[in-house]
Amino acid sequence: MPHNKIVFVLLVLYWFDAIGSSAIALPKDSLKANSSSVLDCSKFKNDYDILQQFPFPIIINPIEQIFNQSTATMHENDTFVETIFIREEKVVPSSVFCLLKLHTLHIETTPFENGIVPDSLANLKQLRYFWVYDSAIVKITERLEQLLDLSMLTMRNCSLSHLPKFNKLKNLWSIDISRNQFSKLEGIPAVLMVSLQDNRFTEIPTLETPEKLAYLEMSNNPLRNVQSISSYINLKSISLRSATLTSIPSDINQLQKLQTLDLSNNKLSEIPDSLIKMPALEMLNITNNMFTTKYIQAIEKKFKASLPNAEIIT
Repeated sequence: MPHNKIVFVLLVLYWFDAIGSSAIALPKDSLKANSSSVLDCSKFKNDYDILQQFPFPIIINPIEQIFNQSTATMHENDTFVETIFIREEKVVPSSVFCLLKLHTLHIETTPFENGIVPDSLANLKQLRYFWVYDSAIVKITERLEQLLDLSMLTMRNCSLSHLPKFNKLKNLWSIDISRNQFSKLEGIPAVLMVSLQDNRFTEIPTLETPEKLAYLEMSNNPLRNVQSISSYINLKSISLRSATLTSIPSDINQLQKLQTLDLSNNKLSEIPDSLIKMPALEMLNITNNMFTTKYIQAIEKKFKASLPNAEIIT
């Protein structure tokens, strides 16, 4: 099974493993907003007490997936919150950062106070998955790098143009900052998967350890060139769809492990012959470019001769 499919399956299995066997809805009338401007976690007796301070109802241990309400999943010993999903609420409650053993924080269409991911994020020392979708953010705390157990970071469609350095996060293997305003990246640790689609990159950024990267998504960026691509020698998949490309570097054949390459919806009139000789290539998509019919026929003929088992989409 391809690695990306394995990752998807594991995440799905993780979700089903996380949900509990009983559901409890905290009464809306009993919920109180945390009015304190300074986060004081010592005032809470336990994680249930923290949840009661949320200014919205939350379902505890749902017996099935719930996509339109906020939920919390307790650890099997029922003593602490393991997973929080906050969906379409007025604000992310500051008390969520008192859930000290939390390992998954998933936020959808809910703003942080003043648009800032606060310093108190660093309280979540055991956080492994931090996912934020469709939430406008103007600043992320520099203490992000203190989340040493973090393995997946997603900040999708958050209007971001800057991330603090987090090269100390050695357990991080996936970064998704799609649909933001990024034009450059700095201080990115060695990771396996990076998604940068729908941003403002004019070139492929260079990571600290490019040889570790296996999956790169760069679609819908105004790329001027992709010369640095040859440094990612262990890439298995890359998407450069709709990236305004007019050429591909001839040394792309240094990517000897590349299996899938999407060059669709660009301005290419030719591709280097070296591309057709890449031994691991299984799929090449070159639809909606500027190739002539005669040129496409020639490419297909070369593909059939060099890589008979590979699929070329024209």
